[in-house]
Amino acid sequence: MFPSRLLRHRILSKFHVAQISAVRGVLSENYSCEQLWQKRLENPLLKSINMDQYFIETDKKFGTKRLVSGIDIDLFANNVQSKSELDELEHLLYRFRRTKRATEMMESTTYAVIKAFLKFKQYDSLMRILNDRESYGVFPDLYSYNVLMSTFLQEKMYPGEQASADAEAAENYKLELAKIINEGGYSPDQIFSGDEAALYWKKLPSRTFISKNLRRAQGFKPSKEHITLHVCSNLSGSLMIKPIINRSSTPRVMKNINKTQLPVFWQSNKKSWMTQDLLKNWFYNCFIPAVETYTMEKNSYFKVLLVLDNAGCHNIELDHPNVKIVFLPPNCMSLIQLLDQGVIQTLKMYYIRQLFQTIFDRLENSENKTYSSVDGIFYFKLY
Repeated sequence: MFPSRLLRHRILSKFHVAQISAVRGVLSENYSCEQLWQKRLENPLLKSINMDQYFIETDKKFGTKRLVSGIDIDLFANNVQSKSELDELEHLLYRFRRTKRATEMMESTTYAVIKAFLKFKQYDSLMRILNDRESYGVFPDLYSYNVLMSTFLQEKMYPGEQASADAEAAENYKLELAKIINEGGYSPDQIFSGDEAALYWKKLPSRTFISKNLRRAQGFKPSKEHITLHVCSNLSGSLMIKPIINRSSTPRVMKNINKTQLPVFWQSNKKSWMTQDLLKNWFYNCFIPAVETYTMEKNSYFKVLLVLDNAGCHNIELDHPNVKIVFLPPNCMSLIQLLDQGVIQTLKMYYIRQLFQTIFDRLENSENKTYSSVDGIFYFKLY
């Protein structure tokens, strides 16, 4: 039987022993097994993997008869060495969860996923994955939860404090940005904001008015084919610049199409993501010419303010005498990113409306024509 609180106090007082709290705020280094984990990563098999090529080959398997296994996902998760590979890992987890072999997810994969996101401090992305277990298949055990709690305690990420800190930073930046605008004398026509967003150009809405039993057809999987929009607009809404990033520089459906005649600025890379090189190309060959033409038509002086977020792909030196570039503070995008206040969402809603109109028109006219990305691209000439 444990001694009473009074008896314990007397014993400690008698022997002049200071009371030491047995409560530990964070876990010890031995609990995380960091040395053993790093030793595991020295496996020659992991070191021999070219992550870019491995991701492309694994992603291609989802569209073929070759089935992706739990080992394929585990190898990638255990070998993540850069922040950019986290998006690829999330993509593979999402697609693997929708295969017949999703139950083969290995326990080591769960820990590797958590370890990778914690390493690069991508806490919001990690919590989104953990809160959507049905879509990603990541089910932490007690050990993983302990590691998560220990990390959040060390980072002082208590409920409510992070949100208030972000709101406070956003409010401070509003004052700073207002000062820049006033000192520069920028009008709404001269203030531009740019942001990236994925457009799943074949994906239909997940909600319908049919009954729950018929909501999803047997064997149907929502399309994950996407392009990246780098939407850029001025504050007045009188000029919107719409570059698109695709995986292929010349898709088969665009074999005989002159890309310079498209209603968008066409760019490509194998992951269809924005990169520093693509941003530089867009800035000098799309943004600057478009703004110059716009200011000439308005008979105004070419002087603009460009507001971007602090994503890694934006971390590049862009220089022009008539363009001032400012970056938003971290963890404030949803609060003060202008295009996140409904602009991009509205653009996607108009796109879906045009997509449905095309489907209805082809059904009524009995057209047996495949819907391609080119159809979607030409919708943007309407906006």
